[in-house]
Amino acid sequence: MKLLAFLSMLLVLMPVGTLDADQETESQGAESTDRFDIVTYNFTRDGKEAEAWIKIDQFTGQTWKLDGSMGMQWKMIPEQKESEKPVPGGVLRYSLYVHDFTKGGKAMEIYVRFDRQTGKTWRWSDTEPAWVVVDQDR
Repeated sequence: MKLLAFLSMLLVLMPVGTLDADQETESQGAESTDRFDIVTYNFTRDGKEAEAWIKIDQFTGQTWKLDGSMGMQWKMIPEQKESEKPVPGGVLRYSLYVHDFTKGGKAMEIYVRFDRQTGKTWRWSDTEPAWVVVDQDR
């Protein structure tokens, strides 16, 4: 009789364990779809139409540029060695914005990476080799 009661209890508990695993898988799936963002930007440079694609990991701040000249591969945008680097976190903390401006009569574009937790910002464009910290008055 005790054996029958024990087996009945196991049968009741088994579906609960399976349900928790399914819920965990759904949670991880939702996290992964929200983790990355892609910013696209169309612009004219030297009279030619161009398009840039930048991908950002909103948890770590890592970024990649889609390089059409290299067979459409994502190429990582490096961090400056002597600069403050983004700090990885378990939350969506990094955002990416495009800013275009004119300098010396020439149209230019930059990307701005913003850390929503610390307020730090970095800038990058095709003319710079790596992300550069944007200084802030204190």
